[in-house]
Amino acid sequence: MSANRGRWLGLAVVMLGLPHAAGAISWSDGNITHEYQLFSANNIAWTDAAAWIKTNLGEDWYLATITSAAEQGFFTQFVVSGQVGEIWIGGYQDPPDSAPAANWHWMTGEPWVYTNWWTASEPNDNYGPGSESYLGANFEGCCWNDEGSLQFIIGFAAERTIVPEPSTLLLLVPGLIGLMASRRTLPELITGRSVKGSGRPYVTATQAVIRRSAPARASARSGPSCPRRRASSPRPATSTTACSPRD
Repeated sequence: MSANRGRWLGLAVVMLGLPHAAGAISWSDGNITHEYQLFSANNIAWTDAAAWIKTNLGEDWYLATITSAAEQGFFTQFVVSGQVGEIWIGGYQDPPDSAPAANWHWMTGEPWVYTNWWTASEPNDNYGPGSESYLGANFEGCCWNDEGSLQFIIGFAAERTIVPEPSTLLLLVPGLIGLMASRRTLPELITGRSVKGSGRPYVTATQAVIRRSAPARASARSGPSCPRRRASSPRPATSTTACSPRD
């Protein structure tokens, strides 16, 4: 085997072992947009998954947190749907040797209020005190499990939240006002109703063309044009130009 071929083969093996994403998926709780990415990485440790996210995705990404039944429903249906095995998310125990159900936290500092344990017997430190101090999701395809073994871990879920910036909201306000104004005046532009309080009618482009062309049509019907006489000027006895009596 040539040296170059050996290097390419070694690189391929390394790349196959790296986490790879299934694509970003977004969900809104009505105020904040949550964006998730699911990464396949068999037998990866919780701490390694958390570190990989910060290094490769940036400081605004973290192991996913699930803080409501609505978010859990979305996560199960769209983020981990079809996956067989446990997915690391951002829950952990501190201190790790606490009683099984005590001192669980989200790595983001969000309140630990909502839970989705598999059964009433979870969490249970199945391998002994302090043996399962990290949170696995998708246990049995639906639920949470306190976990310490890497045997059933197939990857991890990353999340970030996107909050509209105040400057963005300020930019939206004039646009919304303009949209509302156009919705009010559009029927008036079409029907030709007058501007409120001005007594002046709206003139559509078609009406303006008709009005501009009307004098030309009138002149064509009346024949050659003649200058109007001043009241004090006598009318010429003869003229080479035939004028309309109304001139």
